[in-house]
Amino acid sequence: MRVLVIGGYGNFGTRIAAGLMRVGGLEVVIVGRNAARAEKVAQHLGAEHAELDVQAGQLAAGLGHIGGDVIVSAVGTFQQDDYRLARAAIDAGMHYVDISDSRRHVCGISQLDRAARERGVMVVSGASSVPALSSAVIDASVDKFSVLSEVDYGISASELTPGLAAVKATLSYCGQPIPGWQEGQRQTLRGWAGWSRFRFAAPMNQRWLALCDVPDLDLFPVRYPQLKKLEFRAGVAMWPTLLGLGLLSSAVRLGILKSVERLAPVLMRVAATLEPFGSGHSGMYVRMKGVDRRGRTVEKVWQLVARDNEGSDVPCMGAVALVRRFSRCGIPGAGAMPCVGLLSLDDYLAELTELNVEVTESTRIIVGDTSEQVSALSAKAYRNAGRTELSR
Repeated sequence: MRVLVIGGYGNFGTRIAAGLMRVGGLEVVIVGRNAARAEKVAQHLGAEHAELDVQAGQLAAGLGHIGGDVIVSAVGTFQQDDYRLARAAIDAGMHYVDISDSRRHVCGISQLDRAARERGVMVVSGASSVPALSSAVIDASVDKFSVLSEVDYGISASELTPGLAAVKATLSYCGQPIPGWQEGQRQTLRGWAGWSRFRFAAPMNQRWLALCDVPDLDLFPVRYPQLKKLEFRAGVAMWPTLLGLGLLSSAVRLGILKSVERLAPVLMRVAATLEPFGSGHSGMYVRMKGVDRRGRTVEKVWQLVARDNEGSDVPCMGAVALVRRFSRCGIPGAGAMPCVGLLSLDDYLAELTELNVEVTESTRIIVGDTSEQVSALSAKAYRNAGRTELSR
C-alpha cells in the first residue's frame, strides 16, 4: 500500500509519517509544496518524497502522477477547507483520511459520499483525538450502560506551542457561538467560556478547561440518542495562556473584537516564551454517567496522561491506526464519513505504545449523595531499557 502524507513535513504530518513508517509493508511518500523540506524529512525517515501544491490547479492529475493508494492529509486549517484535496483524491481514485477536528469539516464530509461511492473509494475525516478516539472510548463502555445519559470530556495540552494552523483553528471559535447539549436539547454556548476544573491522574493533577467546538457535539447526540448532557472542554497547561483565551473570548462576546484568528502569530510568540516553565504533561479524560445493567447509577472515568510533551502525538495516531487497519484488513467499503465507529479503542491505543503515556479507568456506584469506587483498571505504555511494553 502506497500512502501519500500531504503536509508530511509539518508539525503533525511528521509525526504521522514516522508512525506510518513503523507499520511496515507501506510505501510512505512525504508530499508538499516545499520540496526541500519534504526531502529532508523523507531522508530522515527513509521514505520517499514528492512536490505538490494543494492550492494549484489540476490537483487530481498531480496526485495521479505521484501515484498512491491512500492520502493522509495533515494540511490545515480545516476550518477553511473546501474539500479540495478530498475531491481530488476521489477523482484520482485514492482513499482519503484527514486529522481534522473542525465540526464543520468533519460533519460536512458526507456531502462527498455519493462521489466516493461511485468511484469506489473511502473518504474519512476526523481520524484524531476527536471524534475518533473520543467515540472509541465511549463505544468501549457503552454496552455496560442500559442508559448512557451524560458525557463530559476534555483535553488539556502541555505548554508546547502547536503550529500556526492548529492555533488558528483554536482561535476560530473563541467567543463565537458553539452548540451545547443540555437536558436532551440543543443549546447555544460560547467558545472558550464556561470554565471548570478536572483533576487528572498524577503527575498532571488539577487543570482548568473551557467549552470548545468539536465534531462530537453534532455527531454524538445521534450516535448515543439517550444522552441528556454532552460537554467538551479543552485547556492548556500555562495559566497565562488560559487567562488570555478567556479574556479574548469575553472581548468577542461583548463585541469589542469581531474575531481573534489574526492574532495567532502574536499569541504563538507569547506562548513560546512560556514553554520553559511547563511540565510537559498533557491529558484527556472522558466521564460517562448513566444506569448500568443492574439498575445502578454509575460513573465511569477514562483518562490518558502523556509526559515529555508527547501528547501532541496522540491526535496523529488515529490516521496511523486507520491506515494500519486498511493495510491488514482491506478497505471496509466506499463512501465519505466521519471517523466514528471505524477504530476500536484497542486499535487506537496500540499506536501509542511508543509514547510515554498512561491510561486508567475507574468506575463509581452512586447511591443518593454517596458513592463507592468499585473498580480501577489501568494500562501503561512505557519505555524500559529501550524497549516499549504494554502492561495491564
